[in-house]
Amino acid sequence: MRYRARVAARRDSTGTRDAGRSAGLFSPRAAAVACVAAAVAFAALKAAFLAARFSDGNVYAALGDLVLRGRWLYRDVYYSSPPGLPLVHAALVGVAGRSPLAGPAAAMVLSLVDAALLVRIVGWRNGPWPAAAAVLCYLFSFACLGTTDFDSDIHWVTTALLAGLALLRGERAVAAGVAFGVALLFKVHAFVPVAGVLAGLLLRRDLRRAWHAAAGAGAVWIAGCLPFWLVAPREFLAQVFLNNLGRGTGIEKGPLAAFAATHDPWIPLALAAAALVAWKSPRRSELLPIFGALAAWCLFLAAYPDVYYLYLKLAAALAAVLVGAAAALSTRRRAPVAAGLFAIIALWSSVGYVRTQAHAAVVTALDDIVARVRALTPDGGPVYGDSSLAPLVALAADRPIFKDYVDTNVKFFRTGLFDMQRRADEVVEGRVAAVLVRATFQGDPPKLVSVSPVLPVETLLSRCRQDAAFPVADYDSNAVVVWDCSGR
Repeated sequence: MRYRARVAARRDSTGTRDAGRSAGLFSPRAAAVACVAAAVAFAALKAAFLAARFSDGNVYAALGDLVLRGRWLYRDVYYSSPPGLPLVHAALVGVAGRSPLAGPAAAMVLSLVDAALLVRIVGWRNGPWPAAAAVLCYLFSFACLGTTDFDSDIHWVTTALLAGLALLRGERAVAAGVAFGVALLFKVHAFVPVAGVLAGLLLRRDLRRAWHAAAGAGAVWIAGCLPFWLVAPREFLAQVFLNNLGRGTGIEKGPLAAFAATHDPWIPLALAAAALVAWKSPRRSELLPIFGALAAWCLFLAAYPDVYYLYLKLAAALAAVLVGAAAALSTRRRAPVAAGLFAIIALWSSVGYVRTQAHAAVVTALDDIVARVRALTPDGGPVYGDSSLAPLVALAADRPIFKDYVDTNVKFFRTGLFDMQRRADEVVEGRVAAVLVRATFQGDPPKLVSVSPVLPVETLLSRCRQDAAFPVADYDSNAVVVWDCSGR
């Protein structure tokens, strides 16, 4: 009996004997080669387009540098999320220096780790190709390729959540909870997919593992956040939970959904196929935690006002898990067909990335901007400006950010958290010689028609001097303007 149990377990984790002995295109060796080739191709593609870009992710690198300089998050500098990403960037700055490519490079590495976790989650049931399909769908989805151009907490959340799902599959619920807790240390919104996983466990009446995972997640989150709460309790609670919770407005839902459906059409197909296969399979309960996480995250994206395209990376990862799991629960004859179909669709998405996204939002004039900022601040004076650019330039030029005002996202001004006119008075009174804004010029000769809202336009025009303008190719602007507000 023990021997038969071991044989059954081996078949469950590595596939049937026939699948394991299959030769040719559908052999385990061919699938393993496909996975390795996909990882190498992904790394090569991302390395080819690795560049400094306009991104709010530049805030995290600047916050990490401030942490290394002795600043305490929430007490000394404003930050609207749990402390995970600034602490990671403090380590990256300590190891790799102030490289503008450290964040995007870390995102690329994390995506490759995600691919290995997908193989672990899906396993080799009914042959190895379901896991290979999950890897191909994920790595070459537009969501993964596009988001890894930018530094973001969603990359760490995705990797931690997939690690938790992999550990759950290995019957290590407490360790899975630890991974879920790590995800929560990077973003409060990670509570949504973690709650979906726990709900899936409860639906299949796995109360013990649900409890162990919840306890592990809670313990890690409390341990990671407790020092900051003890030092600055009011500031921590206000900045992480109260000041920004649902008050901002991100991308409009209609255009976001249309963009996702046209650039990654395999995701809705994966959901439909997984639902159909799961309905007919006696092992459908295995997919409940994954379905729970994806359903919760999609509902969150639909209902929460402050969402961004970067959040779709997590949806793509969970959908890829369902692609592989649905193919694994299918028959051996159908599994390679389904795997190949979804892989072809995902590879098609990668062509769209190269054509439309790979060159977008690159700060092509970064060296010239840095040189001009250094010339304007020979005594090491501070820099202020658009949070998608100013932290990047400040780090590259080795200049401080004015009063540690790193995050100048317009939503903080629109919701009344910060007062823009008061901020403008501070900048002018502080004689800041380098204020960086994204701008749009039109006409011939070029005429300034808009600037990113980090200071009132009236202040820039009446109390500051336009020092230099550099052409760039951002999504909604075509130049970077350096304003001198020092009164010289």
